[in-house]
Amino acid sequence: MIHLVLIKVISLIIVVIACIYATYTDIKYRKIGNKLTYSLISIAILINFIYLLIGESSIILFIRNFVISLIVSFIMYYTGLWSPGDSKLFLAVAILIPVDFFKYYIMPSYPSLSILINSFIPGFIILILFILFKTSIKQKFESLRRTFNVKFVLEFLLTYFIFFSAGTMIVNILFRMTNIVQNFFFAIIIYILFFYILDNYIPLKFHKLVYSFFFIIAIINIVNMLKASGSISLEEYILSFMTTFFLFLIFRFFFLDLSKFVFIKERKIKEVRQGEVPVEMIFKSEHGYYKREIGYFSLISQIRRPNKNKEIIGHRPEGLSRNDIRLIKRISLSGCFDTLKIQTSIHFALFILIGVLITLLARGNFILFILYK
Repeated sequence: MIHLVLIKVISLIIVVIACIYATYTDIKYRKIGNKLTYSLISIAILINFIYLLIGESSIILFIRNFVISLIVSFIMYYTGLWSPGDSKLFLAVAILIPVDFFKYYIMPSYPSLSILINSFIPGFIILILFILFKTSIKQKFESLRRTFNVKFVLEFLLTYFIFFSAGTMIVNILFRMTNIVQNFFFAIIIYILFFYILDNYIPLKFHKLVYSFFFIIAIINIVNMLKASGSISLEEYILSFMTTFFLFLIFRFFFLDLSKFVFIKERKIKEVRQGEVPVEMIFKSEHGYYKREIGYFSLISQIRRPNKNKEIIGHRPEGLSRNDIRLIKRISLSGCFDTLKIQTSIHFALFILIGVLITLLARGNFILFILYK
């Protein structure tokens, strides 16, 4: 028993030291090394194997925690919020902190979600306040004007209606088929994985067909709700739809647009360095090379603005490689463009460290800790 407690204490100490070191390398070198993350993951697997041998944990509990953490890490990487280093760091931390350490959590099936919540809520508040403080009133009005442009809002309203309605119906069907208790976290995972499959495995020529199919599903979903045969009422649907729509407009478009004044710099090609993250993709057409700013849901943006040209430099959340930079410099010699928009570093390792410390102090979700302590 004493040895077991000692192992768990050592695990928590390793987590804190590793996160401090990762934050240091992320700030100083803009990189979290694979040696650190893979070593942490290996230690976590070894410790969990010891738990299994002494009957402290079950293989199902470990696999479930590992798989869900892996999916969350992948989603954060896929959406461009985290670099590969940040994603692997979170995965290592999530499986290294003992599951029975958590006392306050939202999901009994995945208590490690508390680490993500404790990282994101303080980090999000800090980023929003930083963006508001660093931008001028003129820049704020400029972002508001672009976000609430009537044509754009109506276009997005139609697109969001189609994908929200179809997505709601698909998620409800999946929950019923798998007998999983419905919750917001799993619904978001299904939505993002669904978009990932569409983005990466559905050929571009079928995107408009998919869009039309979703529109039909959306209409069927509305008709079901009007007949009161759906899983939620029409009033609940409208409230949920309008709430998420306006939140999406504010946080996805307004604040993201406003953040460009703070976190995005236009660099001369010759000044671009390895590891920097571009916010523009480079394509080749029959007329030469051109750039396009990276969108969030590429399926939606491609339906509205299809791109049939060859992608030369795509989404690079892990940063540009030496070969990428050589290629970009060679392209710039053709005279098509001589600048590239670069995202300045946001050190998410620091937010993960904050989340870990809060998790250790609160023994789980800090909001529940405050409410029920």
